[in-house]
Amino acid sequence: MDKNKTKKTGNCERTLATYMVLFAALKPITTSLPQHSTLILAACAIMLVLFVLFSSKTLSFSMGFVSIVFCVFMFLLADVLFRPNSSQSELLYNFLIYGVLPLFLLSKVEDVKQLAYAYAWLTVIIGIVYLVDPLNSYKWSSNYMTFGFSAMLPAVCGCLIMIHMFEKKKFWCPMLIFALASLIFANKGVFLSEIAMIATAYILFTKNSTKRFLIIVALLIAMFYIYPILSAILDFAAAIADSLSIDSYALDTFSVILKNTNSNSVYDSRLDIWKIAFDLFSENPFLGHGAGFFDSHYNGYTHNVFLDVMVAYGSVGLVFLGIIIVASVSKIRRMSDRHLSVFAALLFMSWLFPLQVSSYFWSTLTFWLYWGICFFDFKHTEKNVLSD
Repeated sequence: MDKNKTKKTGNCERTLATYMVLFAALKPITTSLPQHSTLILAACAIMLVLFVLFSSKTLSFSMGFVSIVFCVFMFLLADVLFRPNSSQSELLYNFLIYGVLPLFLLSKVEDVKQLAYAYAWLTVIIGIVYLVDPLNSYKWSSNYMTFGFSAMLPAVCGCLIMIHMFEKKKFWCPMLIFALASLIFANKGVFLSEIAMIATAYILFTKNSTKRFLIIVALLIAMFYIYPILSAILDFAAAIADSLSIDSYALDTFSVILKNTNSNSVYDSRLDIWKIAFDLFSENPFLGHGAGFFDSHYNGYTHNVFLDVMVAYGSVGLVFLGIIIVASVSKIRRMSDRHLSVFAALLFMSWLFPLQVSSYFWSTLTFWLYWGICFFDFKHTEKNVLSD
């Protein structure tokens, strides 16, 4: 292949990988300058897009990119015109930054393997840097939630990419460190999402079925014996954290749940939000109330992607989401390139599990990129597979 073409190909892949970690990388700056954070993020995001535009010979848009962006904008425009609310301008901004721009960059990608490799390394490096942040009172990330979802969860995903796509088994060590840091310094949603990702990836991608079966059985047996003393283990870990003046929200909440002591207080706020969301869905079960309705009336989101869709677009939206999820999973199963299918599956897990308990799909970059990975046409990647 021509060296100049290879260089340009690598530029697109590395640019998108940089975009994917941009918000975590810039968080120390935006935390110290909160009044300018939106402007800083938007400016840096646009600069990366302009870099790709100027390095491309022609300004062209793939059919997959146009289709996804057009459909989402039509839904949003219909709501703005016929079901307006005060949160829709923020949703439009979020879709532009977390959806449109990264999808455009993805449409310029020719080698998903290069993209995954660059993204994995960047997330692991940023995860290592952020490990010291809780000991510094979260001055970079600003709080334990951002520390978990913006730094540790992507770092775990990056390690899984290296382990299952590139067979770099040595990344098990940093991955377990990131998961442990999430248990101690983040929140329970992040930790449980990471455990679900690790377990699911292992079940899906382990080639030796006998080995996979034996390890699953061993883990189940270990859980059977560990569970009765798990509360004592967590108490011991929490005591160590207290002695080091470390406030561990996740350890405390897991301990409360296992002891059944005021465990309702752990779930009450989330269950109350879900009840409100389901009541709103029941009021208009067919078409919902429009995008941003819950946000504008309750100053937040439902902490569940399916409830978010149900409140906004009713049963029609929920059925549509279910159809495209099934179609995307079917597409992953049919992919001839193993690297592409593994990367798509890991992206799927990276938003599916967290969006059940926290986060908002409008501002989740991997949620939007996943649809591009599944439905864009990566001809260069397929050619590499055939030539290999």
